[in-house]
Amino acid sequence: MSGQIIEGPVEVAKLLVVHWWNTQTVPFLVARREALVLKQQARRAKKKVLRIGITTATPAAVRESRLTRLAKCGRRAQRIKGHCDEQAAPADVQDVARS
Repeated sequence: MSGQIIEGPVEVAKLLVVHWWNTQTVPFLVARREALVLKQQARRAKKKVLRIGITTATPAAVRESRLTRLAKCGRRAQRIKGHCDEQAAPADVQDVARS
């Protein structure tokens, strides 16, 4: 008797799950897969370019000013000693840069 009571809602739920799967999940998974394929292609192309030895300037690197580069160089110098020609900033400046 309880089996008959449960069968009805289960059959209705099956239809709802199938509809949800076909309208929501499958398109989402297809889009994720396409995005992953594009990322992989870009990664492979970048590796190929690096292997060949061609250097390309990214727009962000081109727009970067000399002062910004020096500031970044100073932050890197704190982490990697001898990275820049400049000396690392004093301790109080380093504390501000970390926060």
